[in-house]
Amino acid sequence: MNPPAEIQKDPYGELGSLPARVAELEPLEGQATLTDSEAMLAGILHALGDYICIVDENLTIVWANKMATASFGPNLVGGNCYRAYHRRDRPCENCVAALVLQDGQTRHHEYHMPAHAGDGTERWFWCTASLAARHRDRRPKTVIVVSRDITEHKNAEERSLRLEVELAHAARVSTMGEMVVGIAHELNQPLTAVASRAAACALAIGSRNPEPAEILDDLAEIASQAERAGEIIRRFRFLTAKRQFKPSSLDVNEVVREVAGFLRHDIHMNRVALCLKLPPKIPPVLAVSVQIQQVLLNLMRNAIEAMSTVEDGERKLIVQTSMNSPEAVEVEVRDTGPGVEEGDLERLFEPFFTRKGEGLGVGLAICRTIMEVHGGRVWATRNPKRGTTFRFTLPLPESEPDDGNPTQGLCSR
Repeated sequence: MNPPAEIQKDPYGELGSLPARVAELEPLEGQATLTDSEAMLAGILHALGDYICIVDENLTIVWANKMATASFGPNLVGGNCYRAYHRRDRPCENCVAALVLQDGQTRHHEYHMPAHAGDGTERWFWCTASLAARHRDRRPKTVIVVSRDITEHKNAEERSLRLEVELAHAARVSTMGEMVVGIAHELNQPLTAVASRAAACALAIGSRNPEPAEILDDLAEIASQAERAGEIIRRFRFLTAKRQFKPSSLDVNEVVREVAGFLRHDIHMNRVALCLKLPPKIPPVLAVSVQIQQVLLNLMRNAIEAMSTVEDGERKLIVQTSMNSPEAVEVEVRDTGPGVEEGDLERLFEPFFTRKGEGLGVGLAICRTIMEVHGGRVWATRNPKRGTTFRFTLPLPESEPDDGNPTQGLCSR
């Protein structure tokens, strides 16, 4: 369903800023001929590439330019606008002409036409409706409706989205490839436990006096460890899946815990102290889980890699969620690495900019794109003493209240 028509700025140009006298461009029966200036203006409107028509208070089209009649047929004039443009038997809820006739306010609206009259293809239009003329008592009389074909613009947006999905997927697969040792280590623990308990079960069953309670305990542990291994594989497949995801209600604290679990091996091997500071009731956000995981995974891995070169001093990674404003949840990733040069802070998010010898420089650029799509932002600052802090924000749904809860600390080494 299309979004409701609103009184808003027109992103495709001022389509509705045509003179009110357009309503009188073509003489109706019994009227005098057009003046030279009116005929000139009519010629201009006929030459435009937009679909222009005049609609009366009954939503009947009383005038249309040549572009509109060529696309929607010669019988466009005299018919109802909702039949011509929306293929409906009655006005739709978002009929901009009907709304303008109610209050005289200009409306803009984007709508989809499943089968275009001219060539049978699907089309997208950006429509602007403005008051063209009033009755003597000032009631709205006619509305000028200008529709611009934005199909190519929409197709370009879709192609760009597909490219972003492909690039983000490639980045996730690359990241998982770099983490394969850690993932193998994570899987090795439950699989070793399964093998050990299975061997114990076999010995118990083969003994002269098997203890059913011990065997049941071993079987329960085997089931638990197998489930743990399956969960590791499930998370891996989820992060590397190649598909478009829909936003859903998301617990940011849970995302932080999941990513921290994924990085447990990297954290241990690089002797990093991880500290999670997660308020117990951070409000949920509307976001794509796998994309937020991707952002957090990138930032935390960058921090761990940065601290791997630190020989003296502690290696500490702090991940904190907070409500620094009532409109958004903020996530902070702070490290004690060598830090970033002041002049590089903004360039970090540029495509192909990297300070790593083997890096491609696309990870942080993807992070910025993901945040912008979610209506948030991501940025970096230098720490007063040492290291860098990355922050990103996710806006709250408008209906969500502000929860100011104390922060609980969860630290591990």
